[in-house]
Amino acid sequence: MFRKLPEAAVVLYLRDVFESVWHVQDPLVEQDLLDSLRNYLKVQYCFSVSSGRAALTCILKALRMLSDKTDVIIPAYTCFSVPSAIVKAGLKVRLCDIKLETLDFDYEYLGGIDFRNVLALVTCNLFGLTCDYKSIQRIAHKERIFVIDDSAQALGNNLDGRMAGTFGDVGFFSLGKGKNITTFQGGIIVTHHSNIARLIRGQLAELPSPSLGERMAIFFKLLFYSIFLNPRLYWMVSKMPGVELGVSRFEPGFAIKKLSAFQAELGKRVLKRLDQYNHLRRRNASRLAEELRTFREITIPVNLLDDSVYPLRLPIIVSDPSLRERLYHALQQSGIAASKMYPTSLDRVHQLLPHLAQFQECPQARFVADRLLTLPTHPYVQDQDIANITRVIRGALKS
Repeated sequence: MFRKLPEAAVVLYLRDVFESVWHVQDPLVEQDLLDSLRNYLKVQYCFSVSSGRAALTCILKALRMLSDKTDVIIPAYTCFSVPSAIVKAGLKVRLCDIKLETLDFDYEYLGGIDFRNVLALVTCNLFGLTCDYKSIQRIAHKERIFVIDDSAQALGNNLDGRMAGTFGDVGFFSLGKGKNITTFQGGIIVTHHSNIARLIRGQLAELPSPSLGERMAIFFKLLFYSIFLNPRLYWMVSKMPGVELGVSRFEPGFAIKKLSAFQAELGKRVLKRLDQYNHLRRRNASRLAEELRTFREITIPVNLLDDSVYPLRLPIIVSDPSLRERLYHALQQSGIAASKMYPTSLDRVHQLLPHLAQFQECPQARFVADRLLTLPTHPYVQDQDIANITRVIRGALKS
């Protein structure tokens, strides 16, 4: 039987999906999820919305009520949903280049930015690699700007007893497909500050709930996801016409709604397995990294295996773009759904240019975008898969 490994996945049980539907009219379910997250993350305030980008938009609208500044600093290589949310909130994007060695901000580059009109800085934590919070907090304190802790890909990371997502004035997580836990769509906002919580709560009170049709669509997508993410069946998904997996686009016109009750119930169930899944990701990433460090054509971020990191994917930087293509296709043909992730750095997204506070080229972000490849670390990955990935990459490098 042919086995194809998804690029990212969360194990969802059909039982949980079906049983969660019975809570579709339960008004207490959302609060149960938020209470569970508050206790897990050790935060005072927690809210849910329809997506991670919706969460960031609500945060930015709240912070805009506390300041007349309009620029938001983000890394020049990150998910396209981040600038989409900034534009949706009516604000301007300021790009900062990144460091190849960490995929975090280039802090020397960041120090050269004019902060006079900067409202906030959005952290990175890309692929679950915890960012340099000490440097960020030092800059934020000096420049008197808000810090938004983007931990969409880092739920469960723990740094010195404090959870990723809670280091800023406000933070957010994604419950989208392929994240640490999933309800197919969904976003979580957390903060310790009562004034920010009050402004966010006011926005959320006015949000519409998903329609019956939208809830049914999410339910069937969750059924599809829970069945076909299994490597024994995933090969059928990858061959279906019109199925776009892992596509990242700049789209500021997205809707912002409440999280449905049955998604909240499902999220509460999957949250109980978060630590188990994260430890499997770390184990798989450690084994892969140990094997791949011997290849001189491959660079692995230095902070990948810090104690605070549970890699959502294993990012590797290949020495040459053409070699990346060769590795990518070799892995695909061998049943490994590697990913080239975001199609370009944000300074090369033409639709974004009118929304930039100031255009600056970001050469390191471009370098990464042309050479980055991510490998699966999720709970479906087995020892045989790690051996297969290593064998395929070794063969492709020799060819």
